[in-house]
Amino acid sequence: DKYLVWYNERRIKLSLGAISPIEYRQSLGLTA
Repeated sequence: DKYLVWYNERRIKLSLGAISPIEYRQSLGLTA
């Protein structure tokens, strides 16, 4: 259970810190 919690938190942090800005810029490029 602790491992799943750590994994979920790590995945969320990675998605917010690294993946989100990239997808955001891509969405702007596709939209604009």
